[in-house]
Amino acid sequence: LIEKYGTTVVSEVSESGLFRSKLKEGCELLSINGHKVTSPRSFIRMMKDFTGQIVIMASSDPSPPGAKFIVVKKSFEFVGDKDEEQDISFQKLNGILRVEGIKEAGIFAET
Repeated sequence: LIEKYGTTVVSEVSESGLFRSKLKEGCELLSINGHKVTSPRSFIRMMKDFTGQIVIMASSDPSPPGAKFIVVKKSFEFVGDKDEEQDISFQKLNGILRVEGIKEAGIFAET
């Protein structure tokens, strides 16, 4: 693992390693079980601390400089191709979910 532009990036994947079929060189590690990865050291520490099922969120490529990843812990059910009932609205386009709008008075207004 290396730190690049303030992110944690996979520098090498062992052929006999646990993640060999899931991660590739250049992937950015974003979170483990909903907790943001802040550095290579934090990733290693979290991997040692968790027991049971581990969910790793990673991007296929590193983020461009200045881009930020945030974890929002609010759940709701997304139904169909568009959801406008929440404080934040999403749109699904070609299988990709993107933020379409944020209500001014909603809980996400200041984020």
